[in-house]
Amino acid sequence: MKCRRVEILAAVVVLFLSVSPVMAVIEFKDGLIHDIDYLINDEVWVDYESPGMGTTVNMLDGSITSALNGYEDSIINILGGRARGGCGLITEARLLSLVGRWRGACMPMTEAR
Repeated sequence: MKCRRVEILAAVVVLFLSVSPVMAVIEFKDGLIHDIDYLINDEVWVDYESPGMGTTVNMLDGSITSALNGYEDSIINILGGRARGGCGLITEARLLSLVGRWRGACMPMTEAR
């Protein structure tokens, strides 16, 4: 009887883990310019732990289901679109443009996650 309970509990745990949404992170840290005009179902980090790269992300009419965070010396141009979690600027990250239909906040943050 006890063995059967363990089997049921194990099955429930496996089922729960297999259907739970997993939050991932998309990283842009190559020193290039990236235009986001599509849906991203994850959090976006720009230049995380990559000093000196100067990666630029242009947020166009895309949508990010989590947050858009700029780190180090990244550049974020917000020209439209939206991010549900807002926009964070950490260390030397810069927000150069904030125009268009942007929905969300963009604020300086003091430390990385």
